[in-house]
Order: sequence, then C-alpha cells, then structure tokens
Amino acid sequence: MTKTSQSWLNSYRQWMSVHVVVALFLAVAIAWLLPTLGNALAPFFGFIATGSLQIITMLVPFIVSLSLFSAVAQDEDSKNIGFAVPIALICFAVTTTLAATSAFIFSGLFNPASLVTEEMRQGVMNQDLPSNLAAMSASAADAQFSIGALANQLVPSNLVGDFLESNLLALIVLSVLGGLAAKYVGRKNADVRNYAQGANGILDVFMKMLDWVMLLVPFAAFGFALNSFLNAGFDSLKPLFVFAAMVLSGLLTIAVLYVILLSLLNRCSPWRTVQMMLPAVQVAFGVASSSAALPYTMRVTHENMNVRKELASLIPATGATVNMDGTSFFQLSVILLGIGMFGGPELVEQLGSFGFLATLVGMVVAYSVGVPGIPGGSLVVIMMILYSLGIEEALYVIMFILPIDRLLDMCRTVINVSGDITVTKLTDVLEPKIEQIFIKK
Repeated sequence: MTKTSQSWLNSYRQWMSVHVVVALFLAVAIAWLLPTLGNALAPFFGFIATGSLQIITMLVPFIVSLSLFSAVAQDEDSKNIGFAVPIALICFAVTTTLAATSAFIFSGLFNPASLVTEEMRQGVMNQDLPSNLAAMSASAADAQFSIGALANQLVPSNLVGDFLESNLLALIVLSVLGGLAAKYVGRKNADVRNYAQGANGILDVFMKMLDWVMLLVPFAAFGFALNSFLNAGFDSLKPLFVFAAMVLSGLLTIAVLYVILLSLLNRCSPWRTVQMMLPAVQVAFGVASSSAALPYTMRVTHENMNVRKELASLIPATGATVNMDGTSFFQLSVILLGIGMFGGPELVEQLGSFGFLATLVGMVVAYSVGVPGIPGGSLVVIMMILYSLGIEEALYVIMFILPIDRLLDMCRTVINVSGDITVTKLTDVLEPKIEQIFIKK
C-alpha cells in the first residue's frame, strides 16, 4: 500500500464518525426529497448494511473468546478477576437503574404524551400492521421473565451453538474457565503456554478482518437509515419531534456525566476523553449494536485508558449483555408515553405513586437482562411491560415511535457502550482499593 493511500485510509478512519452523521442526513434527505432515487438505492445499500453487520456478528464471538482466553491465561494474578466481576455487576446495576429513573424527570419536563391527540391515536391504529411487528407482539405477549432462562445462558451447553448464536454470556464463562485451565496446565507444559501466547496472534488476525469490515460502517449506516425512513413516511414524524428531543436530551445528559466521570478517572480533559472513546462510540452509532462495537470497546479501555488487559476483555464483554443504561432510559420513556396514550385515568394516576414508579424501573431493568435472546430487543421488552400493565394497545405504541426508532437506537447504543467503558475504567480503579480492604481484614 502506498503512502498516499495509507494516509487517506487513516484520515478516513479518523473522521468516520463525521462520515456516519453525513450518511444519516443524506439518507433522510434522499428519502424525503427523492424517494424514487431512494427506492432504487435501498436494495444495494441495504445489502451492504445487512452483510457488514452479519460479518461483524460472526467475528465478535471469536474476538471475545480469544481476547478473554489469552488475557486470563497470561494474567499474573487471576484473583483480581474475582474481585472485579462483582464490582462491575454492581456498577452496571446502579448505572442502569439511575438511567431508567432519569426517564421520569425528562418525561415530566417534556410530557410528549400530552401532545398526542385522539386523531393521532386513531391514525396509528388504522395503519397496516407490519408482519415483523406482529411476530414481535406475539413473542412479547407470551414471554415471561425467568431467572432460569438467564442461568441457562450463563452455562455453555453447545460450543458450536453458542458461537453461531453469539451467546456472549456462555462464551464469557467458557473463555474464562479455559483461560484458567490453560494457566494452571501451562505451569508444567510449555506447549500450552505457547498456545496461550499464540492466541494473541490469532486475535490480531480477526481484529484486522474487523478493521476492514469497519470501513463499510458509513455505508451501512446510510443503508439502514434509508430503508427505515423510506418505510416510515414523514407525516408521522411531526408529532414525534418532542419525544425524540426528550430522549436525545436525556441520552446526552447521561453521556456528559460519563465523560465527566471518565475525565476524573483518567485525569484528562473532557475533550481528550471523547477522543479516547471515539473508536468504539462511532462504531456503536454506525451499526447500533453493542456487540458489534465490543472489540473496539475492549481496545479503547486497554490501549487508550490503560485498563489491565484481563479487565478490558472481561468487563466490556459482560456489559454488552447486561448493561442497558441507554436502552433502559429509552424503554421507560416509551412505556411512559404508552401509559399517557392508552393507559387510562387510573393507570396515569398511579404515576404519582413512588411504589409504582419503583416497580416500573425494576421491571425495565429485570426484563432487559432476563430476556436478552428475544428477537427485537428493546421493542419486545417495551411491549412485554405494557402488556403486563394491561395496555392491550402496546403494539400501536411501538408503531407510533417506529419512524424514529433507528436514530434513537443508534444513540442509545452509544450510551450503552459509553457505560461499558466507564464501568470498566471505574472497576479498574476501585478493584485494588477494595482488594486492600479485604486483605487487611
């Protein structure tokens, strides 16, 4: 590769977040002003978007497994992992709960449900029902929260199946156990030690493949957004501006708090913190997937924020499955919107009860973690909770916000990844201090 092409490629990667934003606005403009052109371009860019995301999804299990295995196998003090995991889980629970709780504040300030008229409600209910939403609604109506289901995801049952289904929880457990076993056996067997070290080389190969695919992120973002806006139509966007402004304001507030906390932990300026987070954040925004951004989250925490390699592998991988701060804020915002639209006076009156609000937060956090394998993600969780509250029109709430869901999905994924980075750094700082307390005792 020539110096000119290498320089161009580095510049392209450096400004990828700008390219993603430009692609998003370009998709909106084409869908709005030139729908005929948009329909012609949609199949090609939709193929790029779907294909790139599938390749990323295919690579992520290998990267996560190799990264965790090599980090644990070569860790000089594996006891630290035992302290780190509960610290991280507590931090994830706290950040997710606080994010969900903040939805009450922003919903009270903006109150988007009060702007929804009877004509708007009837208009949504008279729309044709998309087949994928019908399937999601059926899944949500039948689904139940189950600790047993979560436990089953933690226990590896089929190595090939867990890879094919990208079951991160099972792969985390398997990789950590494999790393500990390799570390133990490697004390007496040089071949095992060499194999553990060779895992780093294989990891570099997969990371290089991922880097190549990531060059398509702006095109994938354009494809996803173009298809979303072409199918949504723009008349339905007008009453959603206030709701979108509310969600984006809340997510921005959470992002600012994360940047401030990371700046304090890293002892650097907020601008420098944003620059360090950018490689992971721009991928999260482009493909709207915490799992797809996971390799970059690991790289950011280890290389840019000096987190130990074993923690930079383990904590983000765990957070990609259990950390739902941005998602929980969005979910509770939509649930409150649904209560305002279809809940009736009695249910709306209960919003003044602290116990009812606490129950809603608990349901959002529990359902988000308890049913990670259900197709449709957060939208299914929202319908599950609305159905449990007795709101039979849950499906129409989803249809109401669907035109802007893609944009909000990209933004809430950025918050999820930012939370993973923050908790990983916080765990790295807290773990030695807590270990000292236990050692002294």
